[in-house]
Amino acid sequence: MTPVSIMIHVTDLKTAYNWYSKAFPLASKSSISTEDFILLELGDFSLELVLADTKVNSGKSGTVLY
Repeated sequence: MTPVSIMIHVTDLKTAYNWYSKAFPLASKSSISTEDFILLELGDFSLELVLADTKVNSGKSGTVLY
């Protein structure tokens, strides 16, 4: 089984996007028509940045590998 994406819950999308786009400069941002989600594509793998909420915290507990 090969992982295809990782969903990372964050408290601030803009800050998270800035950090991850510097950490993975070859990643391309995909346009998604929502304010609580940013998708960064790295070839066949995706980083999904999602706003944390009361149901799912940020940090290790809010990270999901698919």
